[in-house]
Amino acid sequence: SHICRDTAGRFSEDQGFESDTFSFDQYFGQAMASVRGAVAAHAVDQLLDSIDERITSTVLRHSLFSAARDVAGVDHGIDPSEEGLLAQVAARFA
Repeated sequence: SHICRDTAGRFSEDQGFESDTFSFDQYFGQAMASVRGAVAAHAVDQLLDSIDERITSTVLRHSLFSAARDVAGVDHGIDPSEEGLLAQVAARFA
């Protein structure tokens, strides 16, 4: 959603991830499609494995759960499937 994108975009800017070589907007759609595809295919563990391998920054790893929680709660509610996904993210990255 537009609100989700705005929330995640603000996080990216606040954390200093925007640069001349990286634009959050460039990767947002691809990231959302990856998450939705993993959830639909019941392949969340594989997605988290992939993320786990690629994110090596301690600061970013610790920020991941907070950002995921903010995005999940952007509609002012977190449903049980989102809670389960957040628990998996917290176990790996928080």
